[in-house]
Amino acid sequence: FVHRHPVLFAQQWASLDVLSEGRALLAVCLGGPDSANAAQAAEHAVMGIASGERVERLEEGITILRKLFAEPSASHAGRFYRFDQVGVLPRPVQQPCPIWIASNPTALTWKGGASASSAAVERGLRRVARHADGWMTNKLSPDEFRRQFGIIQGMAREEGRDPAALGSA
Repeated sequence: FVHRHPVLFAQQWASLDVLSEGRALLAVCLGGPDSANAAQAAEHAVMGIASGERVERLEEGITILRKLFAEPSASHAGRFYRFDQVGVLPRPVQQPCPIWIASNPTALTWKGGASASSAAVERGLRRVARHADGWMTNKLSPDEFRRQFGIIQGMAREEGRDPAALGSA
């Protein structure tokens, strides 16, 4: 997601949502850091994206998608993107269009299967609680999934959001 311009992505996603008659799930992710492996570092380099900007780009991109999907004509002035009075057609079928975050901070398949630091895990779960309508992950046992999703739901409550409204997959 962070390698794509959010206005173009919004138009592409809205088209997919129309074609699927509102059955598709929009899940965005950061991708891995440069330190994950050489391929990840090369992907960032070729796209001109600094690995350290991934979180801010993801959050700004979600903000932009929500504006473009909700408003017939939207403007935005952020750190990475600026535009004035842009509309997206077709409009997504799903209104509001749910945006999930896909993350897997505690069972990464890089560095010999190591997990991210506990601080990074907490930030990732908080990001879902603060910005997403749902959480998509993989490589977790059912017990670990329940534990982590419970943490996200608690964080959502702290953020003033209804934890029961968060989806999971």
